[in-house]
Parts: sequence; C-alpha cells; structure tokens
Amino acid sequence: MAPIKVLVVEDEVITGRVISEELSLLGYVVTDLATSDEEVIASVIGNRPDLVLMDIILKGSPRDGIEIATILRREFQLPFIYITAHTDDATLERAKNSEPYGYLVKPFDERDLRVAIETATYKHRMERQLAMREAQLSAILKSTSDAVIATDNTAEITYMNPAAEKLTGWRFAEALGRDVTEILYLVDENSGEEIAHPVPLVLQTGQVSFLNNSTATIDRQGIKKPVGDSASPICMPSGAIDGAVMVLWDMTDRKRAEAALSESESRFRNAFETAAIGMALNALDGRFLKVNLALCQLFGYSESELLSLTYQEITHADDMASDLDAMHSLLTGKIGSFNLEKRFWHKKRHIVWILLSVSLVRDTMQQPMYLIAQMQNISDRKQAEIALSQLNNELESRVARRTEALQKSESRLISTNEQLAIANAELARATRLKDEFLANMSHELRTPLNAVLGMAEGLLESVFGSINERQKKAIDTIERSGRHLLDLINDILDLAKIESGKLELQISDVPIQSICDNSMLLVRQMALKKNLRLSTHIPGDIGMIWVDDRRIRQVLINLLSNAIKFTPTEGSVTLEVWVETEERRGEKPTEEASSSQVAFSIVDSGIGISRENIQKLFQPFVQIDSSLSRQNVGTGLGLSLVQRIVTQHGGTVSVESEVGQGSRFTIRLPYGNPSGATVLPSTKGDPLSSNLILLVDDNEANVQSISSYLIAKGFRFISAKDGGEAIALARTENPNLILMEIQTPSIDGLEAIRLIRAESQLNNVPIIAMAALSTPSDRERCLAAGASDYLAKPFKLKQLVNFIQQLLAI
Repeated sequence: MAPIKVLVVEDEVITGRVISEELSLLGYVVTDLATSDEEVIASVIGNRPDLVLMDIILKGSPRDGIEIATILRREFQLPFIYITAHTDDATLERAKNSEPYGYLVKPFDERDLRVAIETATYKHRMERQLAMREAQLSAILKSTSDAVIATDNTAEITYMNPAAEKLTGWRFAEALGRDVTEILYLVDENSGEEIAHPVPLVLQTGQVSFLNNSTATIDRQGIKKPVGDSASPICMPSGAIDGAVMVLWDMTDRKRAEAALSESESRFRNAFETAAIGMALNALDGRFLKVNLALCQLFGYSESELLSLTYQEITHADDMASDLDAMHSLLTGKIGSFNLEKRFWHKKRHIVWILLSVSLVRDTMQQPMYLIAQMQNISDRKQAEIALSQLNNELESRVARRTEALQKSESRLISTNEQLAIANAELARATRLKDEFLANMSHELRTPLNAVLGMAEGLLESVFGSINERQKKAIDTIERSGRHLLDLINDILDLAKIESGKLELQISDVPIQSICDNSMLLVRQMALKKNLRLSTHIPGDIGMIWVDDRRIRQVLINLLSNAIKFTPTEGSVTLEVWVETEERRGEKPTEEASSSQVAFSIVDSGIGISRENIQKLFQPFVQIDSSLSRQNVGTGLGLSLVQRIVTQHGGTVSVESEVGQGSRFTIRLPYGNPSGATVLPSTKGDPLSSNLILLVDDNEANVQSISSYLIAKGFRFISAKDGGEAIALARTENPNLILMEIQTPSIDGLEAIRLIRAESQLNNVPIIAMAALSTPSDRERCLAAGASDYLAKPFKLKQLVNFIQQLLAI
C-alpha cells in the first residue's frame, strides 16, 4: 500500500519543519510545507496530497486555516486535521462547523500524530466508499424502467425515481413528504372505482402485497394507465417497519400488444379460411386439425372427411421417405421450415402434384406444438416439365453426338496449344536473355568508354600536364571517335529498349523555343564546316509542350544532322515550327482541345530521296544506297529511333522528297501529355561545405581518370573497390560526398547505399549513383535506395564536377 501523502500548513516555519520530520520518521510522505493561504491552494493543485495538517491561525494571510480547510473540502474533497495551541470559543465553533477529521493540540507527541492521521484517512476512505455505493444505487434506480416509490412508516413519500415521476406526473421535489395515496391514485381499470392502496396494508402487516391484473393509476393530468405492482416493507435491523417501497410497471404497451395479438389472430383466421391456396394445421402425428375450403376443393374431400384423415394417408408412397427426412430436420431444429414438390392422392384416386410449404409452431418454451402447411396445385406445371424432359432427352442425344465431334477437335486444339506454350516459353526465355544481355552490354560498353572519354577530357584540360598542339589534335581525335562510338552504342541500346518496351519517357512541360534553340546549337558547328545556311521559322508565341525534353531533342538533332550530312556545300537547312489545328489538316473540327498538334519540319536543299527508297527510311540497320549517302558513316538506326520515339509520344513522322531538290521531314506531336508516359521528379541531396570525395568503383581506368580530374580541381580524394570497403571508409573518413558505382563485386552499390544510409553519422552525406544504365526505372531504384542524384555513364567530368558543386553548395 502506498504511504499517505501529507501537506503541512504552519505559519511558524521551524514548527512546520519539526512536524514534517516527525511525519517522515513515522513513514508518511510530506508533499510540502505551506505558510500562507495562497501557498496551500497552489501546493494542493500541484502535489495532490491525501491529507492536510492545517494550522487554524495563519499570520499574515487574508484567510485563516478554517476558511482554507472549507475550500479544500468543497473543491478538492480533501480530509484535514486542525493543529492549534489555543483559540477562542467562537473560532473553535467555526472549526467544528467545518467538519474536520480531527484536532491536534500543540504540543503533541508522535503517537497522537499517528492516531489522528490514521483515524482521519480511515474515516475519509469510508465516507468515499459510502458515497460511491449511494451513487451506484441512485444510478441503478434512476436508470431502471420500473417506477420506484419509497415511503416512511407514516406512508409519506421519501423517494421517487424518474420512472415514477413519469408514471404519476409528479416531480420528486413536489411529492416529497406527501401521503403516497395522494400521489399514486389507484382504480379498477374496468369499473373505474377506487381500490384499496397497498402501502397502508404493508405498513400494518409487514407482508408483501400485489395488485390484481385490472389495476390502473390515474396520473396528475388525469390519464389512466394500466399498471402492475408489488409493495414491500422496509425493515430495520431490529425488525421494526421503517417504511414501504413500491415497484410499479406501466402495462400500457403490454395491453396494446395483447390487443394487437387478438387482432392479428383474427386476421390470420380470415386469411386462413379465405386463402386461394390450400392451408391446414396439422398435429405432429399428421392429423388434420384445421383445413380451409381451398384445401377441401384441392383433394375433393369435405372438411369433416379431411379432419378424420391423416397427412400420411393421402400422401403418395414414393414420397413418404422425403417427408420423413424433412420432418425429422424440422423437429430437431436443424431447419425452421421446408418446401417440397410431392404427390397426393385425390379422393377420386388420381395424383395431384403439390408444392408444399411446412412451418413448425413452438410454444414459449420452444417445444413443438403443431404444423402450418400451405399447398399449391402444380399439376399443370409438372405435365409441362415431363414434356420438356422428353424434349431435353432428345436434345441431349443430339448434343452427345455433337460433343463427340467437338472432343476430337478439342484434342487437336490441345496439341496445338501445347506446342504454342512451348514456343511462348522459349520466346519468354529469349526475351529475358535479351534484357540481361542489354543490361550487361550497357555496363560493359559504357564503363570503359567512360574511362576513355574521361582521360581524353582530362588531357585536353591539362589535368595530367601540358600537351603540345599535335598531341592535342590526337587527343581531340580520340575524344571525337569516342563520342561517335557512344552515339552508336546509345542508338543500338535505345532501339533495343524501344523494341522490348523498356524505354520510359520522362515527361515535363518544356518550352518549344528552348527545344529548338538547343537542338540547333548542337548542329551549328557541323553546318559551319560545310558552309551551310541554318535558319529557323518559329512563331514568337509558340508556348510549351509536354514531352521528354532529351528524347525530342534527340529526334530533332538526328533529323538536323541527317539534313546537314546529305546537303551539299553552300546549301541550306531550315527548322520550321507551327501549331496545326484540325482545319489546317483538312479534318472536321471537334470540341476536344487535345486535337491540336505541334509540327516540327526540317527542310533541306540536299540530294533528295526517290519514292522507292522512302519506304526503307525507317527500317533499322538499313541505309539508302546512293553515292552521297555511302560517303557518310552511319548505322542506319537514326530514323528508326526517330519514328519509335515520336510514336511513343503519340505523334507521327512524315516525309516529302524529290531527287535533286531536297527533303522535308515533319514530326507532329500532341499538345497534351501522351498516354503511358511517366513524369519523374528530380531529387537533390542536402548541400555541405567540405570537399573530401569517396569514389567506389572496381575499374582502375575509371578511378584514375576521375581521381586525377577531381584532384586537379582541388578536391581531396579516397577510393574503394566494392561496397564493403566503401562502408568501412565512410565510417572512418567521414567523406563529404560519395560517388557510388552500382555494379561492384561483393556488396553491390544499391545495397551499400542502403547500409550507409542506416548509419546515423552518414545519413545526410550526398551520394551520386553512377551506372551504365539509363532508364527511369534504373534511376528510381537508385533514388529509392537512398542516392541523392544519378549519373548515367559515360558522362563528362565537367558534368560530374557540376553535380558535386551543386550538392555541396560550393
């Protein structure tokens, strides 16, 4: 049991401390020592003591101990004991009226203190239990639906619950002290005459009394209500009668229910006798107890004849077994009713088909009493069913013959399907192997190429020392050849992705002018070398379009490059853009805004294309066999990629050309977001301020090219060959940024990123994932693992440095 918590209130601090020490020695917990009225209230609210030792006189406080104790009893229900040395008679009288739980006169010893505290807490606990029990009893009486009225031994009312107030029309406050016969007026329900009240009889005899079934009360408003009643004496422990208690229940609803039941029985009799179908009440042994006219007409018997028969006597013998089974389930409670189609014998000995419905009626103790049967003549329907059955038999014979022929065809079909399943499995395996091959080739081709281009870029920027002009030209040739090789690899892999459904678009709202300007900028040098005129015709208000910016620029650059490649020196190449509505296309206008398109047209004054060669343009790995085209390198993949990328955007590609006059390639794209395209958000890590870079890559050439470049740019640099080594270095060296190759031995890059993110001290370190993969799903996997950003190989080292500077905000 927890120790009692005591608040000591004493204006003499030294005396209060002495009392507190005595309490602690006796095993009590002193919550506080208060010296003024304000301190008392604050301490009670903050510490919630179990009892207060209250000094009556509080010097310097506007309220004395008696006033404070009165507040504690009223507001907080706290027991208190007064402690005082002396006081006047008037103060003692006030103290007594505040109902304290004890007094202690100074000086007092430990025994007096313990006795006073234990007595006070016991008394307070008993009072609370008594109050709780009284509240429970009051709640029970208030919530019961029966009216409860209690009187003293003179028949005057001492208690009424809410149900009694509702029954009599009197409020308890008004009825208190009045004679019960005035409040509860009882009469005979049928005659209206007043009947003897049971309370005086109970007070006189001490015996329980009950009202008869025809008793009613007339409430304060004069409304008569049928009631049931019991009156009992309230006896003292000595046996003397101290009063009486009446429990009454309003029988209005019960009387209404009885009247409704009587009316229902009357309606049932009328419905039973006048029903259009046969109805009967049967004893459990099958005897007919009651039948209606329709049933007599159904079987050809009179009412008296049927009442002398049993249910079994007119049942067809072949249907007896089903009857017995259904009756057994009904009587054992497995079912509540049953329906059967069965045969009965007519009085003239022909069969009558009946739809029989039987229900079991039970008494209040759930014991079976009798059966209710409804019988409907279905003989005509049965005859039709027999005829239909004969027709079905004939049809089944025909179907059987037809089925035999179909089974033979099905057998051949199954064999064919099995062969198709084998072929599909082989196709799925080939597709899987192709996907794996593409992923591996993407890594194996781009990773060494990344090192070649990185080294070339570093050499051209004199990262490894100065170079002469001849060396610079050689390295420039390496860099251009590497870029050309990268273009070929990208074209092959992009085409493979499109054909296997792996290429996903990263759709965003892009300015059309920006797409065109960037595309023209990238081919301008190529045109200048051939002394070609480059021009654009783009409306100033052309606006925005929802496309994959990189892919559409790839399309335009491809078409512009082809135009420049196949246009002789001093020729011209033009990029025209316009918004094309349905009217311009010669179509019937619709109300849908999405029917508008943006047209991009690349017009050149080149060699042109013959009509028979136009059909070959968009086939992969096919080049037109002309003298000028064979003078230019290429894979024949460009236009195939153009067509597939535009188609995936929901657009079209068209060609107009004349040999010797030039060509016009036009792509048309919808203004809206193409269905199936994926809009991917960008993700950037939190910027930091230091410059220690951890590179995780098992390719020595990549490590050498990247490290040399970063060191030359002023970064500190460490490297790891796999994920496990990267985690260990990250823990000990605390790098400010991590470059993570995804395909590493042992622990791969994705798992390493997850493990690094699990380290609390490394959770916010920016991580750039590097991979020779380039689909949005690959990017999403890296970001989901915890990467801050993503770079697809091969990349320019300047681009890498820009990424690092953005993430570190330097």
